[in-house]
Amino acid sequence: MADRGRSDRTPIRVDYDPDAEVTVFLLPPAGAGATFMRAVTQAVPATYQGVALMPPGREARARIPLPTTIEAHADEIVDAIGPWIGRPWAVLGHSMGALVAYEVIQRAEAAYGVAPVAFGVSGARPPKPLSGPGGLHLLDDDALIEAISTRYGGIPDVLRDQPALLAHYLPILRADFAALDAYRPEAPASVTVPMTIIGGSDDARFGEAAVAGWRSLAAAGCVVRRYPGGHHYIQAEAKSVMDDFVRFIRQAGA
Repeated sequence: MADRGRSDRTPIRVDYDPDAEVTVFLLPPAGAGATFMRAVTQAVPATYQGVALMPPGREARARIPLPTTIEAHADEIVDAIGPWIGRPWAVLGHSMGALVAYEVIQRAEAAYGVAPVAFGVSGARPPKPLSGPGGLHLLDDDALIEAISTRYGGIPDVLRDQPALLAHYLPILRADFAALDAYRPEAPASVTVPMTIIGGSDDARFGEAAVAGWRSLAAAGCVVRRYPGGHHYIQAEAKSVMDDFVRFIRQAGA
């Protein structure tokens, strides 16, 4: 079987657990690494294996070039997860991570003939052309920080208070927002596995239009849930989110 080691060439940062019933892959939002999903990963039950995927260009993979498209993010993940998906698997992506996860599902089915048992979409627009202007990656630093505060609830204080860390973080955000701007599929494929669509009750970007867009792609049906909080509600609500997602996975037959 292929190497499942922790080389910085792979987004998988953990060892394979042969006893796990289901692998749950977790994908972070724009600008973030696997650490963002730590609380969610820790809420995965002991009989499952939670795998927070690490995109290139950040944290332990800082030396790897940043992907320039959502599709490139997905291609790398599909190459890495092949040895892991001989057993049931599910995928949950937050914000940009949900769009990457959507592309992972399409590509995994094409490459391996294997689909996940469930797909979790958290706080994300559907994979359709943008209805408004993009261009966040073109803003200067101050304007970018202000836009993130307005749209996504802000940059953590730990970054704002450390200029060197912020200077490292902003290029990652710009690259991810550029990939999001470029991601405008004209005819998105339907999702052929059960889907749960979740978001924060105070997240203005996760409105009825976003839910309706995802629901229109849910060929195998979907459920919609909202949790207290804004765009990044998932960190504070990690246990509730994962409890509900595991229940959804089991209802889907895993």
